[in-house]
Amino acid sequence: MTAARWTYGTTPWLGQDHPLAGVPGRTRVIIDNDFAGDPDDLFQLAHHLLVEGTQVCGVVVSRLREDDGWNRTGHSIQAGREKVEHLLELMGVDGVNFYEGDDRGFADHDGPTAASRFIVEEAMREDDRPLYLVAGGSLGDVARAYKAEPAIADRLTLIWIGG
Repeated sequence: MTAARWTYGTTPWLGQDHPLAGVPGRTRVIIDNDFAGDPDDLFQLAHHLLVEGTQVCGVVVSRLREDDGWNRTGHSIQAGREKVEHLLELMGVDGVNFYEGDDRGFADHDGPTAASRFIVEEAMREDDRPLYLVAGGSLGDVARAYKAEPAIADRLTLIWIGG
């Protein structure tokens, strides 16, 4: 059986006559998590993608510590991306943008990553809607973004649970 496909930003389950159909998100969200870790990260992502009132601007795949029990491959960025891609396939969703962090910790690599560049770009983009960065793992890419552009501190709200 093939799952029905839908593009992120659309809400086909609401129907065209629903008052929220086609309404843009009131808030912008960047999701930053170590998706190769415990599976609650994937539930967080699925939940955010299904909320009509938000716009998920991008998904940051961050690292797990080398000694983390969930880090079975030593390549947590790649493993996390594969888990997210699998989830999106199960959900039948297209159009979600990914940005990878670095498997090295901030102490070993404090230079830019695709993820940190994206965080800076989205935070500095002119938009009247608030930007929330919800993180559930390492803050290495957030730290790299702040190091590159300290002004992001005034342009986003960081919500962090552990890591």
